[in-house]
Amino acid sequence: MMSQIKKDERERLHEAIADRNALWFMIFVLFIGAVINQIVDPIFIIAVIGAMVVKSATQFYLRDK
Repeated sequence: MMSQIKKDERERLHEAIADRNALWFMIFVLFIGAVINQIVDPIFIIAVIGAMVVKSATQFYLRDK
């Protein structure tokens, strides 16, 4: 149902920015995990949950702007 809703340019831009920020967060967490040399499941879980939080926060912030 949500995929059928048309988005305007501003909404698409906000979603793209949120996706970019989430990606940068995931890369940072995975890089730190690799540097520490302890890549285990919790690192990946933190990266995915953190990316979700960053994306959501960015979307909430940009929605009101």
